Amino acid sequence: MMVPLFESGCIVFCDSLEKWVDLHNRLGVYAGDGEANGMSHTVSNDGHVIHIIGLFNGKSSTLAHECSHMAFDICHRVGVNVEAGAANETFCHLVSRMVDFCSEHLKSRAVPA
Repeated sequence: MMVPLFESGCIVFCDSLEKWVDLHNRLGVYAGDGEANGMSHTVSNDGHVIHIIGLFNGKSSTLAHECSHMAFDICHRVGVNVEAGAANETFCHLVSRMVDFCSEHLKSRAVPA
């Protein structure tokens, strides 16, 4: 999906470590050590920006954690200050939209009982 609010790049969701590593290999960038429950990483090249969110343990708390890291990164890149004690609506909207996007992807993969 395009970055909500800013359309300043593309967000990609990897719901497994294998997909995370495969995507990073195709992009020719380091995927990390794979010891985490999830990861987030921004890759930019020639004006193109890809924000990659990885969820490896299936937990919604991990998804919220990684989406928060990405929202901080996006806010920083577009010049939106996130401050303690402030309303920070932009940050909160970004997190909500990314969690919804990733959660819908997970739901579409669910096998009916």
